[in-house]
Amino acid sequence: YFQLMRTLFRSIGGGKFEQLYKEFLPLLPALLDALNRLHAGSHSQPLRDLFVELCLTVPVRLSSLLPWLRLLMRPLVLALSSSRDDLIAQGLRTLELCVDNLTPDFLEPITGEVQSELMLALWKHIKPVPYQHGLQTLSILGKLAGRNRRFFQSSRPHIDKTKTSNSTNIKMSLQFRQSNKSLDVPIDKLIRSSIRILSESNDLNLKKYSLSLIAYCLNVMLNIDSKNLSRGLTPVVKSDEMESDYQAPVYPHYAEIVDPINHSTSVKTKEDLMNEILLLKMMLSAVVFASNDESLAQEAKPLVRNITRHFAFLFSGEVQVKASTLQELDPNVVVEALTEGIAEKEVEQSKLALSTLDDFINCLLQINDVEKAVTLPVFSLLVSRMCHYCYEPEWQYKSGGCSG
Repeated sequence: YFQLMRTLFRSIGGGKFEQLYKEFLPLLPALLDALNRLHAGSHSQPLRDLFVELCLTVPVRLSSLLPWLRLLMRPLVLALSSSRDDLIAQGLRTLELCVDNLTPDFLEPITGEVQSELMLALWKHIKPVPYQHGLQTLSILGKLAGRNRRFFQSSRPHIDKTKTSNSTNIKMSLQFRQSNKSLDVPIDKLIRSSIRILSESNDLNLKKYSLSLIAYCLNVMLNIDSKNLSRGLTPVVKSDEMESDYQAPVYPHYAEIVDPINHSTSVKTKEDLMNEILLLKMMLSAVVFASNDESLAQEAKPLVRNITRHFAFLFSGEVQVKASTLQELDPNVVVEALTEGIAEKEVEQSKLALSTLDDFINCLLQINDVEKAVTLPVFSLLVSRMCHYCYEPEWQYKSGGCSG
């Protein structure tokens, strides 16, 4: 239906059926308001982009649009911030039309609510050729003349200097030979960048390095022997045969921060704990979704399989599962990551998370007999979360809850 609307709008805007322009005038306020509300709802990104495009291509003259031009500002910012070239081009054309035909006294109050976001979105497109939108963006900023510089301070991202030093809580200390000084590398920023590369980059080598970094960070956070990474994750609960040749991991206890100079440790804060829980969930989700990438499947699929096996052993062993504390993580974090993945809007990602959950449960049933397995607390948690999702208003949660 919306694709049909888009075809109709494009046809009228392209010069066909000009008689229909007047038919849209009485519908204009309700139409723009409805499209804005639809965009704010729970829809897939392609559909949200379609709502933005419909807002910008409503077949009316600019003179007729003036009373409701304010309703067009938010879709305009979203179009300029989009990753789709056609949507960016449409946003630039719309903005240039307004700048060319409207006086500053009329336009500035209308753009006031989105002024900072609008200028930031424009500045992101100031790039040299062969980037196709750079010249048009530069032309628009030139037409704004001194007005574009008036927004420098308000448009600059705000950085709270008082929080900068505490914003990164997970660090790797690098100590150099013949020196008493160490360099703290913010690992959480590297992890977030790696996750973003896995989902957005087309550079195969970069994606493989990112997956490798995430794998080793998972290895450290799960406190697993690094020598066994290539052969699979060493389960926490070991059989008697494994006990003789198993060596304890060399990593410090999860809840300790090691000072490499003084060789002392300190307990992590609650902020550190919450940050690490979030990062662990993000990394677990990232490796699951990376297993669907053909170029990464050879490395990612065994990693996902071994992680699920690791947690299956953990839940099956004589381990008391309890809430996260400042000394240790709650193993249920893997359940949260998988169930959140099942409720993803993207169908393929949801299927991947569901398949991983299926492997996790099958592994539990292989380790334990059915009567014992169903009494494990992890099953109660899974059922509780799936039932809870069925009552959520968004369709993807209902679908994920039923599937789970």
